[in-house]
Amino acid sequence: MFLDDALYQRVKEYDGTEPEHIQELNNDLLNMCVEYWQKLLIAGARKNEMKIHWDRTFNLWNSFIRQLRKDNDTVPTITAIFADLFEKHSYKKAFFKDEEMKRIYNEC
Repeated sequence: MFLDDALYQRVKEYDGTEPEHIQELNNDLLNMCVEYWQKLLIAGARKNEMKIHWDRTFNLWNSFIRQLRKDNDTVPTITAIFADLFEKHSYKKAFFKDEEMKRIYNEC
């Protein structure tokens, strides 16, 4: 399963109602992204290749948002709210909040 599909599936399985549950869901999604590219790093990707993997992760997050929006076009659900929320709090924004990761990314 591709990362965007896994993220989408995780949201579809979500059954929380409280704000802290939504934060936990967001954290789960962010962690899934980290695990995605860390597997590539562990597999021996070189530093200059990591930027490609990070960009792919950012693009897969965007694809996940498009899936949520498409799902909402078909049958209006809470996924529209999630699409807006996760677009606002994207993995890319979270990634670049970490100054060390931002520095490494810019050096690649």
